[in-house]
Amino acid sequence: YGVRMNVLVTGATGYLGSLVLDKLALAHSAVGISRGLSAGFPKKFVVKQDISDYDSLYSLFSHKKFDAVIHIAAVTKLNPIHPQDSLSSIVNTNAIGSINLLKCAAEFNTSFVFASSMTVYGMPQYLPVDENHPCCPIGVYGCSKLLGEECVKMFSKNTGLKAVVVRLPGLFGGLRKNG
Repeated sequence: YGVRMNVLVTGATGYLGSLVLDKLALAHSAVGISRGLSAGFPKKFVVKQDISDYDSLYSLFSHKKFDAVIHIAAVTKLNPIHPQDSLSSIVNTNAIGSINLLKCAAEFNTSFVFASSMTVYGMPQYLPVDENHPCCPIGVYGCSKLLGEECVKMFSKNTGLKAVVVRLPGLFGGLRKNG
């Protein structure tokens, strides 16, 4: 250990992103980004940044020189009142945003961790589900995560990007205390 890294965490105001950022900040220079900052959220390590905005993301990478990106940001649900708006939000964040991050990571030689989801499997064909299980997502979120995984593989193969995909189960936990 002993190596202090400069790490970017996306989705830093979400449940998992905030926990990862807190732990990383103990031993590394960690910066979190999020589309929105909620009132009362500690802003010490978090800046407002939309990953679907490539130009400002590129500017952030060029100024910060990150060693690694942990990409957790995602839009997970359709809004039943405005499903078309939320469908665009899912695609912009989960697909276009992921591609923008991959482009920046490849350009700046930054290692990449992609947080995917077990929703890429769809309905299990057998149990327990393992890494060899066929992927057949049944929703937009699962499809967007599978697209993200494929983009990670493509960037890794074509650019030499050091990357890993982690398929996470459904996450839940206690409410985070601000501060």
